[in-house]
Amino acid sequence: MPLRKSKEMKKMTNITTIVDKQLEAYNKADFSHFAECYDPNIKSYNFETNELLLEMCGEKFFKHYENKFQSNPELHCEVIERVVHDNLVVDKESIRFFQGGHHKEMVVYQVKDNLITKMWFSKEISE
Repeated sequence: MPLRKSKEMKKMTNITTIVDKQLEAYNKADFSHFAECYDPNIKSYNFETNELLLEMCGEKFFKHYENKFQSNPELHCEVIERVVHDNLVVDKESIRFFQGGHHKEMVVYQVKDNLITKMWFSKEISE
């Protein structure tokens, strides 16, 4: 007998779909598809302080990533670990070619109406 997905599993799949879509676009330096995944009024925060990162909100967020993709098309992000809870996706990410190097960070994505509406960025994390 085939297993049926519970409502909670379907919700989890829907929430991760948009995060995976933005990750795929990020890895292709495909700004238009990347931007489609975000609410136009995206807000970004420092995870440790919950401080709003004004340079990473709304139009400034989109300009930041458009410039990043143009200046470094070989950016690549790999999800090392993922936790999903309600409308939050928490990813531990390994990023190559970020500012000419490599680092790991934690990013929390809040998803609403199939768009990423808020993000929290950690400082670089170690193994």
